Amino acid sequence: GDRLDASRIRTLRTNLWREYHERRRAAATRAADAQPVCSQGVAANRLASRDWNLLLTNSTEFCCKRHQVVIQAGSHCGNFFRVKSGTFRVVMNDETVRVLHVGDVFGESSFLGTFEAHASVLANDADSTLDEMEVSFVRKFLSIEPELCMRFHRY
Repeated sequence: GDRLDASRIRTLRTNLWREYHERRRAAATRAADAQPVCSQGVAANRLASRDWNLLLTNSTEFCCKRHQVVIQAGSHCGNFFRVKSGTFRVVMNDETVRVLHVGDVFGESSFLGTFEAHASVLANDADSTLDEMEVSFVRKFLSIEPELCMRFHRY
């Protein structure tokens, strides 16, 4: 049979990563159309500005220069990030697979444990900023806010 060389494997991984994010975005769009509402009148599948204000209580603003690496593929990251200004590139095998914009979140797999990052994230613009959130703080906070926890995990 056919053997897969390293280049073909990288291409397959990149395509799977891209397809995953396209499906995730499509699912989020479909879910937004349904708009279930919690007791506070906020869409249950979205995080409202109040939710973000609470989650960002203990965050640190992280300023990046153009091409600065935020997460390196293969490394372990204990925090996650929300884009505050500028854009960031998600790079796999030297290929940009996604561009993150203001409000986008990354590093959320840190909630699942100590997994290695599958892709690198780099600042795309000069003077881009992120809100860096410690997973341990957010976990504690979500444990006392059950409705916020539900919206966060659907996000």
